[in-house]
Amino acid sequence: YSTSEVLLSSKYENGTAFVMNGKTGTYGEMLINAPVESVTVISGDIKVHGSTNNCTLLQYTHSGISIIKVKDVYLFIIEETMSGRVEELAKGLLFHNTYYLQEVKEDGDNIQLELQIKESSKDFVKFFPLAENTSLKVAKIEGQKVSMAQDATGMYTASFELGEFLDKPEAIWTSDWQYAADSCEVLEDYDHSDWRLLEEPISLEEAGLLEHGYYWYRTQFELTSDPGMVFMNYKHNDTDRMFIYLNEELIYKSNNKPIEGKDVTKFLKTGTNTMVILYANEFHNKSHPHEGDIVKFSGIMNPFYLQGTFKDNTDFKLELTAFYVKKGLNGMNEGYTTLGFEDSEWKTAPNVEKFVIGKELGHIVWFRRKFKYNVGEVFTAPLKFVPLKADQRLTVYVNGMPVARYDMLGPQEEFYIPDSYINQDGDNVIAIILECPGFYEEIMSGYRRGFMYNPLLTQWYVSKKVKLELKL
Repeated sequence: YSTSEVLLSSKYENGTAFVMNGKTGTYGEMLINAPVESVTVISGDIKVHGSTNNCTLLQYTHSGISIIKVKDVYLFIIEETMSGRVEELAKGLLFHNTYYLQEVKEDGDNIQLELQIKESSKDFVKFFPLAENTSLKVAKIEGQKVSMAQDATGMYTASFELGEFLDKPEAIWTSDWQYAADSCEVLEDYDHSDWRLLEEPISLEEAGLLEHGYYWYRTQFELTSDPGMVFMNYKHNDTDRMFIYLNEELIYKSNNKPIEGKDVTKFLKTGTNTMVILYANEFHNKSHPHEGDIVKFSGIMNPFYLQGTFKDNTDFKLELTAFYVKKGLNGMNEGYTTLGFEDSEWKTAPNVEKFVIGKELGHIVWFRRKFKYNVGEVFTAPLKFVPLKADQRLTVYVNGMPVARYDMLGPQEEFYIPDSYINQDGDNVIAIILECPGFYEEIMSGYRRGFMYNPLLTQWYVSKKVKLELKL
């Protein structure tokens, strides 16, 4: 038996090779049906124990490459980080630590490896001969000889370091940051007549509105007299968050909490009042594993209640059940995330370290900026978006594709941009939704400015395609 997994086996002129692997740093053992005197440790810290039943127990730690010979069988025990870095050649085994081995070409004693090498990495290629009269004579990378040595085990190692790539590609900004507000739905005179009317509180899922993202709700109601003392109550679900506005003023932010006895007197007036809700529907099945098979729904699923007195001490109670609803921010519906959107009428942000949002912009602000990035044929260098810091949340798109959801509470602070999202031969655009905090949530009042530090667009890593030639 063995606690290491068999990765591959191959028969050679000098014997059969087995490559075993296990998690780096973990203990391993192997029981071999062979007498202890037939076992030879070629390399590695291997403890060998004989037994009365003519078997041998090997004990070891998965670290680097350990080699044991049992009669005409070679056992190579490697750590799992090497698992994808072993190649079966015609006359032996090849091990390497390069970022990516793209192709192996063998022509007799000439071997050509097409590799991707990371910038400033220290790399090696190892060759263990398993055929008679076989040795590694020369190793060249891009035509230049590299350092090569053979150790006492018979393993050849060619080591090389390419250093910093001076000709690597760089992302180039081709515009300044442009910005625009996106919360006109809050205004009292906004026309929501073409929105969908939900006559009673039901979930978004029941209404057939299944997409993630922001949803706007609006309703209007009449007060026949000046309010005296009025309180709001609402039984919210325990998953999503929402901004609640009365007559254009942010009065409450609910993060999975019900509204109980919220004093809204100063936000109300005689006549027509407007309630607007910006709802963030971020998940559909929101159950945690310990809750079992539970589906938690989204949206305004219960009535809002306003109750209290008018100034003349007359009691009243109002139940708000019907809402007009619209899917998505205006910016999403108008294509702000796409390269083709025309933002020339947007305001230009100064080139500063930190963008601070004025109250007049509201709680949803868009940023857009264009860039060029051509990696070419030689390099692989995916980009990453690094927001540095923002208050309170960012949703980020590249050429219309979502790439990041940042929250100032964490945990993620760097975001990968797939190569397939990038236009290599033209402009690209980053579009960012900044969701501002609005006020201090602890006291549900005051004014807390949103901000965003000027984000970074840099490379996740840089690797270069090179050719390594080996001569046996």
